[in-house]
Amino acid sequence: MRTMKTWQGFAGNAGTATTRWNYDQYRGWLASKDYPDASTGQPPILEGTGGPTYTYTAAGRLSTRLWKRGITTTYGYNSAGDLATISYSAIALTRNDPGVLMRTDPPG
Repeated sequence: MRTMKTWQGFAGNAGTATTRWNYDQYRGWLASKDYPDASTGQPPILEGTGGPTYTYTAAGRLSTRLWKRGITTTYGYNSAGDLATISYSAIALTRNDPGVLMRTDPPG
């Protein structure tokens, strides 16, 4: 999916808002997401400037997500490739932190 149009008001097709997903042209991974501008209902002309951007490891796992507000989420993986840590800018969270619940499906 490249774009999705939603309506803020039903009457007369008013208040449309278009969200756009931007993908890496070589690998097909999500590179960024652009939210609609409140005044126009359209995403910004320049891709990757209206929402979060994403980077990936060489193995294709999500590495970072940079939020539009400037917060960076960094994902760390163990040697088996399982998600092991999540860091939000300066705050590091791991599987064993009491305030964090990470659920994964067991293999098989």
